[in-house]
Amino acid sequence: MAEREEMLNYQDRFRETTSKLSVEGDPEQTLINLLYGLNSNHTTTLPQVNDDDKTYVFFTRTDINLSEQNVKRDRKTIGIMKEGESIQKYTRLMLDQYLNQKESSLVLDKYNPFIPIMTNTLETLSGFPDIVMESWLSKPGLRKDQYGYADGYDKIFYTFDLDATFTNVIDEPVPHIVSTWMRYMTNVRDGSFVPYKHNYLARRIDYQTSIWVIVTNKNKRIKKIAKTIGYPIADPQGRFFNYSRADSKLNIGSKINTRFKCFGVDYNDPILLVEFNALMIASHPKIKDMVINGGTDMVEIPDRFKSLFSYRGYPFIDLKYNTLETIVDKANIDIKDIKDDK
Repeated sequence: MAEREEMLNYQDRFRETTSKLSVEGDPEQTLINLLYGLNSNHTTTLPQVNDDDKTYVFFTRTDINLSEQNVKRDRKTIGIMKEGESIQKYTRLMLDQYLNQKESSLVLDKYNPFIPIMTNTLETLSGFPDIVMESWLSKPGLRKDQYGYADGYDKIFYTFDLDATFTNVIDEPVPHIVSTWMRYMTNVRDGSFVPYKHNYLARRIDYQTSIWVIVTNKNKRIKKIAKTIGYPIADPQGRFFNYSRADSKLNIGSKINTRFKCFGVDYNDPILLVEFNALMIASHPKIKDMVINGGTDMVEIPDRFKSLFSYRGYPFIDLKYNTLETIVDKANIDIKDIKDDK
């Protein structure tokens, strides 16, 4: 009798265990099973796929010298000195942060370290290389036998190209920015233009941009982050002169492609979270005051209000929760009692 009762108890415990291990059950338990042991049933039911939700791409502004002394030396760049609000003025002040501290534009935020029009119109960005470990291999033996070991780095230091596609909106700001950008590089190379003194003395390449890519899940938590530096090497002007009777000019010029020559890349290094915030702190005095002195001029916008302040906020990483937040200057908004909904 005791043996039979023990057998029944064993069967009950076995049923309870197998029910918990069922891949048809709770998704979290299914993931635990996949991590813990081998699937002897060869079933194909898997937990939910990776929950990457949104990808944000940011291009930092350059610090090239588009002063009058430089610009007047090239007939192709003299047009960016156009007076009044225009794409030419926007381009000049966007790429020349030093000049932007002296001159302003109604359509340009001098405290924003990024180029908004490139982020807002970006369609695709591709070309990031995978990390591949190099190996040292011995010379083959008599029977072609070899041995080896890892002889490389799990970090990318070499150069690579990124291909970017943008929507070409009215007045063509992105083509104008890229064209002016590359024209400056050409003129600096041949000595027609000179960089600002502070960049020259620091031996700083003033026409490079940092390209940031941040991937979040549906809860805004940062899952992946990458950063590289580079500069454009393809001026998308040629396609505008192509002709096809079958395609209208609208279709030919609706998308533009350019290419960036990049130098090394960091993937998912925790220091990138700190560096991203440091960039924002260095660019905006009120963000600096918020972080260092606890200033209250900047306020974090909860998700339910974000649509009200689109195009007026700044990205900032909450290092405590590891989330990408949007903060705005209270002087530029008209809302009362915004509360944190975390």
